[in-house]
This record gives sequence, structure tokens and C-alpha cells, in this order.
Amino acid sequence: MKLATALAERSDIQNRINTISVRLDNNAKVQEGDVPAEDPKALMEELDRLIVRLEDLVARINLTNSGTVYEGKTITELLAHRDCLKKKVRVLRDFLNTASDRVTRMTRTEIKIVSTVPVSEIQKTVDGLAKELRTVDEKIQELNWTTELVWWNGWDIYRVDVSLSAENVLIMGRNFGQVSEVQVLIWQRIASNVTCVS
Repeated sequence: MKLATALAERSDIQNRINTISVRLDNNAKVQEGDVPAEDPKALMEELDRLIVRLEDLVARINLTNSGTVYEGKTITELLAHRDCLKKKVRVLRDFLNTASDRVTRMTRTEIKIVSTVPVSEIQKTVDGLAKELRTVDEKIQELNWTTELVWWNGWDIYRVDVSLSAENVLIMGRNFGQVSEVQVLIWQRIASNVTCVS
């Protein structure tokens, strides 16, 4: 499964859990003698199944993000960099909007309000940060569609990390002996060079 597919499934499960929460609330009480529109027990069983799947997906997504390296940075680091860039761009844009607002004086005797910073220079900085943000986001999206989600086997974690050129495959795990021959064959189809990393 590709990372992007796992992310889409995670989002879908989160939406379904939110829907079940509403449905449970709607069926929590009924008038004496009536029956609920939906069986709360069945809803809670469905919730349990979704929570188990969500926990598995979240763990595997996080492990994949922290174990996949692209140009010296993990996806986790790229995500953190993207999130921080978004915050910085938003703060600076808000600041520039305030700094560039003109205050009209009604008379010459009123105090003149001026900007405390060179707006045009900061705007160039913001433009550069916005461009970097787009580049990082595109890189993350590309990795989402080219990275395989980690497989896990109890406490031993095995993952396939395929570079964009698909020349190398890294199998990471505590015990290579537990990796099945079928898994190894699948990985060997992805690339000819298979390396074990403990």
C-alpha cells in the first residue's frame, strides 16, 4: 500500500468515526417503550473495528514518515518544515497587511502614521518562503505516492523504502529471519539491490 492510500484511508476512517459519534448520541436515549433508530451496541462494535484500524494506520504512517529519507531528511522532518513554513508565511502576511495599511489624516495637524518596516523587502522574503513552501509540499506529495507503507509483524517492523529512482530497497527490521520469502520476492521485484538494515 502506498503512503498516499493510507493517508486517504486514515482520513476516511476519521470521518466515519465522527459520524458514528453523532449516531451514538442520536440513539443514546429514547422514549420509554420505543426502540432506537440504530442499535448502539452495533455502532460501538463498528467503532471498535474502526479504532483498531485507525491505530494500526497511524502507527504505520508515523513509522513510514520517520523511516523514509529523501535528500537527507525524513518525511517527518519535511512535514515539520512545511508546517512551520506555513505558520511563518501566515504571520508575515498578516503583519505586512497591517504594515502596508495607509492611515488617512483628516488634517495636517494629525499625527502621521508610518510603517516600522520596509514592506517591499519583507514582501520579497515572504514570496521566497511561499515558493519554498510550494516546493516542499510538492516533494511531500510525490513521496506520498512513491513510498510504501511499513509492514509490521508484532514488535518487529519491516519496511520497504524505495528511492524515487527505484534503484535501492532498504528492508529495516530487528529480525530479518522473520521476513517471509514472499515479502523478499516482492521487494526484489521492486529493485534488484536488497539490503537488510537492523
